[in-house]
Amino acid sequence: MAEAAKGKSDELQAMRRSLRDLVSLSTLPAIWVGQEPAQIAGILADVLLNMLRLEIVYVGLRGPEDSFIQEVRADGDPNIQERAAQVGQALGSRTGEGLYGTTMARIAHPTKPGEITIHATPIVHERELGRVVAGSRLPDFPNAQERLLLSVAANQTAIALRGAQVLADLHAANQQKDYLLACEQAARAEAEKVSADLDTRVRQQAVVAELSQQALAGGTLRALMDRSLAVVTETLQARYASVMELLPGQEALLVCAGVGWKEGLVETARFKTGTESQAGLALLSGRPTIVEDLGTETRFRVSETLREHGAMSGMNVIIPGRGSPYGVLAVYSTEPRTFSGDDIHFLQAIANVLGTAIERAQADEAISRQQEAIRKLSTPVLQVREGLLIVPMIGEIDSGRAGQLTEQLLRAIRRQRAKVAVIDVTGTATIDSTVANRLIQTVQAARLLGAKVIITGLSSEFARTLVQLGVDFSKLATMGDLQGGIEEGARLLEGAPEPE
Repeated sequence: MAEAAKGKSDELQAMRRSLRDLVSLSTLPAIWVGQEPAQIAGILADVLLNMLRLEIVYVGLRGPEDSFIQEVRADGDPNIQERAAQVGQALGSRTGEGLYGTTMARIAHPTKPGEITIHATPIVHERELGRVVAGSRLPDFPNAQERLLLSVAANQTAIALRGAQVLADLHAANQQKDYLLACEQAARAEAEKVSADLDTRVRQQAVVAELSQQALAGGTLRALMDRSLAVVTETLQARYASVMELLPGQEALLVCAGVGWKEGLVETARFKTGTESQAGLALLSGRPTIVEDLGTETRFRVSETLREHGAMSGMNVIIPGRGSPYGVLAVYSTEPRTFSGDDIHFLQAIANVLGTAIERAQADEAISRQQEAIRKLSTPVLQVREGLLIVPMIGEIDSGRAGQLTEQLLRAIRRQRAKVAVIDVTGTATIDSTVANRLIQTVQAARLLGAKVIITGLSSEFARTLVQLGVDFSKLATMGDLQGGIEEGARLLEGAPEPE
C-alpha cells in the first residue's frame, strides 16, 4: 500500500515538474528577443541539458546566407563546443532528414565510451530551420514528458527564429537610406504581420500547453479528444474536426470523436485508407495532407460524407502511436482557405499530444488487464462449516500461485481456527516438481498449526509427480473427489471412527 502511495506521489511530482518545465519553456521567446540565431541555439542547448536527463544536446540551425550554426553541450565536458562539427556529423548521419517528423536511434556515444539513445526533433516554421538532437544513456529515454518538452522547445525556437529573421530583415531595410520611406512602410506592414503571426502562434501554443496539462492530469481519453477538437475548430476557425482511429487490418478509419458533424456520424462513419480518402493519403504518404479546394482535388477520392457537409478545405495530420500510427486528426472548413505553416504545425502538435495520451491510456489498460488476470487466478479459501475449509484449485498452477495458496490457507487456518482443510486439484491438469514440493510444504505447515490437510481429485500425472518426489503417502491424506474429501473432513471433526 505504501509502495503504491509512493508511486502515485512520484507520478504527481513528475507531472508537476513537467508543468513547471512547460511554463519555463514558454518564456524562452521573451528571453530571445533581439538575440542572434547562434545565441538562441546556445541558450536552447543550455536549457535542455539542465532541464532533462541528458548526456548530450546538439542544436543545428540554418543561419543567414547559407551558413550553418552548431551548438553542442555535454554533461561534464565544458570544452565539447570545440568539437561541435565532429559531433554534428556523428549525430546527423544517424538521424537523417525529414519534414515534421522525429527520429530516434541507438548509437555509440560520439565522445565517450558506451552507447546512448538519441532523439531528433525538427525545428519547423513553414520549412525545416534546424534540428535538436538529445541523447541519454537511460533505458527509458525519451519518455512521454521528455518528448513533449522537446517538441515544445522546438516550437518555441521556431517562433524565436522567425522573430529574429524578421528583426534582421527590418535592420537590413533600415539601412536602405535611398528607400527610407518605402522601407519604413514595408517594415511597419511586416511588423504588423509578424505581430499577428506571433499572437496567433502564442495562442496556439497556449492551447497546446492547456491540452498537454489536461493529458498529464489524467481523465478520460474521450474527454481529452472532445476538448482537443473543440479548441482546434475554434483556433483554426473551422467547421468540422474529427479523430479517426485506424482499425485492425489498416483498411479503414473509424470516426471515434468529432465536432460539427451530423448526428449519428461519430462512432459509425468509416473512411477507406490509401487514395480512397484524404486521411488515407496522409497515412500513405506519412505526412500532413492539405487541400485548399476539395472540388478540384485529384490526389484522392473525396467522400460523399464531406460533400454532404459542404466541406471545401481540409487538413489531415497523423496521430502517432506505438509502432504504427493510431490514426488521423482532421479539420475542415466550409469556405476555401489556405492553411499556413503555423496552422499545420499547430494541428500536428495537438495530434502529438493525443498520441501521447493514447499511448498512456493503452498502457494503463494493459496494466488493468494484467491486474484482472491476477485477481482471476487468485485461489479462494472457503469455509464449508466451522473448522472445515476447502480450497478449489482450477487452471494452471505455477510457483507464484502455489505460494499464494500457502499464504492464504495458513492465514485462514489461523484466523478461523480450522482443524481440517480440503485442497481439491480436480481442475488442475499438470504440476511440476517445484509446485508439488510447495504443496507438500503447505501440508506440513498446516499440520504444525494443528490442522490436517486432505488432497482430493489427484490426476494420474499429479500422483506420478508426487511419487517421483518420494512423497510418503502414509503421511498424506487423499480422497478421490471433493465430496469424499468434505465427508472425510466432517468425520474427522466429529471424531467418528474411520470406516472399515
